[in-house]
Amino acid sequence: MKKLITELVEIAGDYSRVDFNSEHVKQWIGQFDRGLREPVLSELVHVLNRTYLTSESMVHYLQSMLTSKAIIGLDDPSEFWGDTEILNIQDKGESQKFLVAEFGKILNEELDIDIDTCGAEEVRRFLYLDDGLFSGNTVKNDLCNWLDLKAEDLVGEEFEIIVITFASHTLGKWIVKEAIESKISELELNGKYRSLHVKKFRNNVNVRDQSDVLWPVQHDFEEEVRDFVVELNSNGLKAVNFRTGNDVGENSYFSTGSARHILENALLHKSVQIRNESGNFKRAHKPLGFTSHNSLGFGSLFVTHRNCPNNCPLALWAGTDNWYPLFPRKNN
Repeated sequence: MKKLITELVEIAGDYSRVDFNSEHVKQWIGQFDRGLREPVLSELVHVLNRTYLTSESMVHYLQSMLTSKAIIGLDDPSEFWGDTEILNIQDKGESQKFLVAEFGKILNEELDIDIDTCGAEEVRRFLYLDDGLFSGNTVKNDLCNWLDLKAEDLVGEEFEIIVITFASHTLGKWIVKEAIESKISELELNGKYRSLHVKKFRNNVNVRDQSDVLWPVQHDFEEEVRDFVVELNSNGLKAVNFRTGNDVGENSYFSTGSARHILENALLHKSVQIRNESGNFKRAHKPLGFTSHNSLGFGSLFVTHRNCPNNCPLALWAGTDNWYPLFPRKNN
């Protein structure tokens, strides 16, 4: 297990909210039953090696945006970005503010463009930049509110809204697209919308068997988990949906079906215990991550060097009197 601990430190050693060293990982994994520690750690290493966003990777992706044909097409980079206003309108959290500042440095260094002058002469498009798109609510609310305020200035103008995130969960992506296109139509504006991402996580309920998030298979759960499922199914809402089969997901973030099963259930069990023992979590703080849906949780395993989303399992980020977190997070 020493090798696995070293590997996890190599993957997430730049996590900014804690001194992410071997002792830290040992303390976290030591809270699981002895027989689960190595398989949980092994699969987590496999997944995070594919989903964790390091500071170095973030800078690389931001630099690649300047000339990416998926973003700018055949346009000259200087002209494209000179006609693009970089939005800084996020109502909750600090991720957009941070990323806009970092992108501004790159624009200045690589293209000699001041981000504050982007779109000053002619605005053809607006860029909304963030690290992750999860439920879609943050992006949707920010852009819809912005469109309401900006509508008068946009009447009669052709424009495009581009959303770029490092991670995109497919259900949230669809929700945002529908909401923004509907808002543009409602305001009778001549605008288009598109979104791009680096990593995709499939999480639509109709394709849950091929999902890329934690979505447990129904089986003989531990008593605490069974009780939580009964509670969810007795609240008058739609019954909890479970995954079936042993698929590793569309993007193969998981190694094998059996390894995925072990990780899902170990994190679920501990997260239910954390939730039960704390009593400080809201109803939407489901064991496998924040969501308003009647489920065991959102199930994301996308973590950045800056923070761990609350859409990830409680066992990863929740610090309580009885639980030591792997990725302690800063709340929005």
